[in-house]
Amino acid sequence: MTPPAHEVNLLQRHASGLRRVLEPGRRPRSPSRLLTWTAAGYRLTVPPDRLDLHDFDREVRRARAARSAGDLPAAAVALHEALGLSRGQVCEGLSGPSVEAERQRLEERRLKVLEERIEVDLDLRDPFDLVGELRRLVADQPTRESLYGLLMLALYRAGHQAEALAAFRQARRSSHERSSHERIGTEPTERLQRLHQRILAGDTALDVPQPSLAAASAAGLRSGPAGLGSSVTGSAYGPAGSGSVSAESGPQQPDRTTPWFPSNCRTT
Repeated sequence: MTPPAHEVNLLQRHASGLRRVLEPGRRPRSPSRLLTWTAAGYRLTVPPDRLDLHDFDREVRRARAARSAGDLPAAAVALHEALGLSRGQVCEGLSGPSVEAERQRLEERRLKVLEERIEVDLDLRDPFDLVGELRRLVADQPTRESLYGLLMLALYRAGHQAEALAAFRQARRSSHERSSHERIGTEPTERLQRLHQRILAGDTALDVPQPSLAAASAAGLRSGPAGLGSSVTGSAYGPAGSGSVSAESGPQQPDRTTPWFPSNCRTT
């Protein structure tokens, strides 16, 4: 493909436009603090207080502290707000080994926090409300065994023991198909097999503890799309802990304008 005429001037003009958007108060011709020129190309540096990833980490820390204190409603609110900061792919439009590695690392973190959110929400909401979301996640991430475990637990708590056992068989088939493709012999992990045995035996320790439901009701937590998502408590495959009442009634969506990407993303 033939490059456009005067490509250097065109690139510089685009960079100037970006600087005006990123730093509206910057004086003309004064050095930019955010978009700078380096030997490798233009480099964008985003201060922590303007980076969604910084806010994501803060909300996750707040959620885990609330969880440790037994305040499940507050943990759920913080986890929902953290996940609300993730929109689209990280560094969308950029490529390269380092960018791909960072993109995969952050996606793995997002999925882990999503699983925490579902764990907590399983203690605070009608578990059947989460079944549809978990089925979609399993379809999108068929090799992620932890999602099968959460789906099995949600179905069991919703009174659908047979479907919970069928979800285990689905996880086992997925494991066998992966094993055949990779020419290795694998079975679902001991943790998932143990959950399967507990569901098969009708273990009442897997049921939602009533104090958690009472706490959620007293806090006015909602089960619709505008309410809480799902989250963390104890082991996802074991009995959940109890929650305490929180004055918060649901997460408020923050008004964010900065995309969620690491500060070292750059293009040349």
